[in-house]
Amino acid sequence: MTDNLPTFERSPILPNVEEDKEIWQPRWHCFCCQDTGQIQAHLVSLIIPDYDPNRDRIPVCQGCNKFDRHNLRDYGVLDTRFDLFLCKKLDAISRADWKQVKELQFEKYKNLLDIATDQIAKTHSLASSCKELQT
Repeated sequence: MTDNLPTFERSPILPNVEEDKEIWQPRWHCFCCQDTGQIQAHLVSLIIPDYDPNRDRIPVCQGCNKFDRHNLRDYGVLDTRFDLFLCKKLDAISRADWKQVKELQFEKYKNLLDIATDQIAKTHSLASSCKELQT
């Protein structure tokens, strides 16, 4: 049955390029809402402990004016109690979290690099090469 089907070569959209990997760092300006205008749920739960993003109103960030669904205001589904001062505090908390994540990632990759460097040094050391030549 599948004998009559044609065979195509792959047609990738992105090139398969190996490049040096860096520790990913967000490019958004507002860490409170990640430039979406909607405050991140984990930050909202710091203010509203039993927050349920599936049932509660959408908390709107007042720090960046990126929320583009203001038509929802007519339906009463937006939570605008988070003022600019509170959004800036949440932004600072999120920035500190990202800084900690970045430092942990750096330490993780540094340790992996140290292990790999030690393994390479052991297998390619001059002392072991000289012993091999003598035998």
